[in-house]
Amino acid sequence: TPLLHIADSALMYIPKEALNIAVIGTAPTLDSNLYQERIFNSGKKYVFSNELRDWTTETIKLIKEKGYDNRNVIDSWLMFLSCVDSLGVDALLVACTDISPLMKRTTMSNYHFVIVDTSRSLAASAVNAYCNRGGYVSNRCEPPGGLLKGTV
Repeated sequence: TPLLHIADSALMYIPKEALNIAVIGTAPTLDSNLYQERIFNSGKKYVFSNELRDWTTETIKLIKEKGYDNRNVIDSWLMFLSCVDSLGVDALLVACTDISPLMKRTTMSNYHFVIVDTSRSLAASAVNAYCNRGGYVSNRCEPPGGLLKGTV
């Protein structure tokens, strides 16, 4: 049985020309270097920012207190995306299921990077691995919509 790695699955959905990759997640996720090592090993550059890390922690608290539809949460997300854009990032990995629902609030035409939801990319990889084993291929095994937001 093949093992799927969440970071490898996410990197498969990043355009080849995207070289500068940022990751948002909780402090334990980022401290594990789970994503950073895989980004480096793929020949890409990991873009670190204390501001992004702090924003993630604060926004998770805000989401828990006020919910995803709160104007402060939405404004915070939009300001965050502007910050990511200003860092010259080509792709952003969202490695936090608390943050993932904010992706639906995003119009990527305003930004110069793609966003990949790591949990959705892992799910898509698992479905594809299942559907492709033993030569079985089905049109039902397409990646879920919303996996990748925007273009480089």
